[in-house]
Amino acid sequence: QIRDALVRELKDGEVLAEWHLNTAEVLEERAGKRAAQMAGTLAHHYAEANDDAKAVEWSLKAAEYALSTFAFDDAMTFARRANRHLPNAGAPPSVAATADVLLGRSRFAAGNIGEARAFLEGALDRVDKENAPDGYGELQVWHARWCLVLGAHRAGQQAAERALMVLADNDAPVAVGRVLIARGELVVDEEPEKARADAERA
Repeated sequence: QIRDALVRELKDGEVLAEWHLNTAEVLEERAGKRAAQMAGTLAHHYAEANDDAKAVEWSLKAAEYALSTFAFDDAMTFARRANRHLPNAGAPPSVAATADVLLGRSRFAAGNIGEARAFLEGALDRVDKENAPDGYGELQVWHARWCLVLGAHRAGQQAAERALMVLADNDAPVAVGRVLIARGELVVDEEPEKARADAERA
């Protein structure tokens, strides 16, 4: 009878969501130095608890951890989960940019160059450049690396130069530095002096 009552309770969506929330909060409190390793589990429980903000936060941490351990498919899964929860998370534009960066990086690292190209170009179009300049700068870095892999150096340089023009009116030194490094990576073989100058400016 006790078992049947528990099963009935778990079939109740609200009760189940509350259970996931309680589980997530206890795990987060006890995670300590293992938080990065537990990020995927925490992301799952917060997602099931309908806590979109926490689901985004821990999905992004899980994607970062997966990338750092070469689990690229897992990184893509977590980055996609973050994107699914973003519309209801009330997160600033910089968080959306971070999710796009992680998804682009994981596709690139997994060797899905065509997918990475299409995704990163779309992300560069939709990113809020004014309110998330650092994310825009990091997207440019990964776009430049895709261009390097495909030998599309000129296209990458043009994209980096457009980005520098966009960022000229923003007080965003980190973003500018990232784009300069991206451009330097593209020109280092043909124009080493320009690459050196970009590195010094960055």
